[in-house]
Amino acid sequence: NGDGHKLNGDGHKRFTKRLVFSAWWVVPQIIASLLSYEAERLMIHEGGGNRRNTPEARKRARPLLRFQRQGPRIAGMASLSLLYPSPTLAKLADPLRLASEIGVDDAPAPVEAVAALAADKIGRAIRAVIPKGTPTEGPADLRWYWAAPLLLDAQNAELGSVEWLSRPGVSSVWSAEAESDDSALGDAIALALEVTADPTSLGRVPEDLVPVVTRQALAGPATCALRALARGAGAVNLVSNSDLRDGAAKVSWGFRSLFNTPEVMAMLRGPRAEEDAYWQKVLDYCLNGCLQSVLDEYAHVLREWLGILALDTKVIGNELGQTMYDALTVRAVNYRLDDIRPGGEDGMNVAPKNLRARFALRFGSQSAEEDGQLQRSGQVRAAFNSPFWPFVLATTSVGQEGLDFHLYCHAVVHWNLPANPVDLEQREGRVHRYKGHAIRKNVAASNRAAGFNRRGTDPWEGLFAAAKVGRSRGDGDLVPYWVYAPTEESARIERYVPSLPLSREIEKLEQLKRSLAVYRLAFGQPRQDDLAAYLADLSASRRLEVADELRIDLSP
Repeated sequence: NGDGHKLNGDGHKRFTKRLVFSAWWVVPQIIASLLSYEAERLMIHEGGGNRRNTPEARKRARPLLRFQRQGPRIAGMASLSLLYPSPTLAKLADPLRLASEIGVDDAPAPVEAVAALAADKIGRAIRAVIPKGTPTEGPADLRWYWAAPLLLDAQNAELGSVEWLSRPGVSSVWSAEAESDDSALGDAIALALEVTADPTSLGRVPEDLVPVVTRQALAGPATCALRALARGAGAVNLVSNSDLRDGAAKVSWGFRSLFNTPEVMAMLRGPRAEEDAYWQKVLDYCLNGCLQSVLDEYAHVLREWLGILALDTKVIGNELGQTMYDALTVRAVNYRLDDIRPGGEDGMNVAPKNLRARFALRFGSQSAEEDGQLQRSGQVRAAFNSPFWPFVLATTSVGQEGLDFHLYCHAVVHWNLPANPVDLEQREGRVHRYKGHAIRKNVAASNRAAGFNRRGTDPWEGLFAAAKVGRSRGDGDLVPYWVYAPTEESARIERYVPSLPLSREIEKLEQLKRSLAVYRLAFGQPRQDDLAAYLADLSASRRLEVADELRIDLSP
């Protein structure tokens, strides 16, 4: 959270999303409702104090990252620090390049060392753009926090930053809602251009300007998104491309939506809500969570998932940027429940209520029966295949054949066991796919040094190339893209069955495991049903003896 609380131990390394299957139609909605309720309660609790999470309190909660007209001035200009994709900062403080310069080899680069190296470069650049005659006394001018990146970009005319910001209707690059009457983003951009054209109007430079701008460069959502999209297009040197900057701006607006939700604001602000500006707490959170690494990985898998093969900056900026934005802005769903209490003419009172769900969601054609959201199942799937919420997706087995949920999930929960091994294989096959989450964990853990490079290219290309070079002679082309578990501690597809002690499901699970082994052995053989029945009658030892004879070898 905003106070630097972290997961204990190595829990964050083992973390993966959960895909829950149930044969009962009502279970996904219950799971989504209750898990979301508890997650929201805990996040609000992190805020401390007497914060309430009632519908009335949520209506009163105002977004903290917003631009607002207050007479002749624009409030909230500091939010521009998170929303402006700066090519200069993207080049000066690329964490991947800096970590490579430090020479960490196979060990994680200390964030302090990376920040110190970035601060040295950014400090020299900022000193070069401070106008002569800038006051050295008096109160610090807080406008420097958002003006410094703009001045750094304006100094290099080749970047075209002033032209990029001066386009008609430029606020719509971030989001269509940015042009609405209740948004002052357009006015904020106009003010930013005025200050950029005449920096002599700025007052004394804050003493912490370099450290703050360094954090913006290392972890600002817009700048991180710009680097990630540029890597997806071939190299980080493409950060000045206007199409990629448009995509990064859209992604940053999605992060603004995420960080403006009441539960996230409460969690990041913590009990000492007034000590630091919220936008700086957001920067700290992004830095502690290494947002750049998160978006680099996301851009890599997303480009392949969407089938974008050409390194086309316009396509990558538009499609990757829009998909990331959609994932970040997935709407909460209100699931209806009936509050039943004794009383009334029939002996009970039934009061309909709603439970808001976002941490966990139900997936399926019926997943959004309210507010005209029937079409949102595709967005829910895209959000689940992202590093952002929902972190739990509950569904029935019906209609999920062929859909993949593997990008950030390698754990399947069987609320009810399926009737046959084919359905079990179908369920777990949803998360056992090309470059799945478990595969990427193992590739990164075993080939970490290969991800560092000073060119600013996609680190995951280097990681998978190293894993491919290191595979054994007997390994086929499935390694390392479909199968890769080099050690006993390697991540694997996780299977969870919440069965009660002495229940029938314990025995049924063992039967399914045995049947699944037989099914895999018979797969692709003629007259599979007869062969499966024959193998099922054999003892385990005898099946092992005939396995080599029955196996079909398709290797070249």
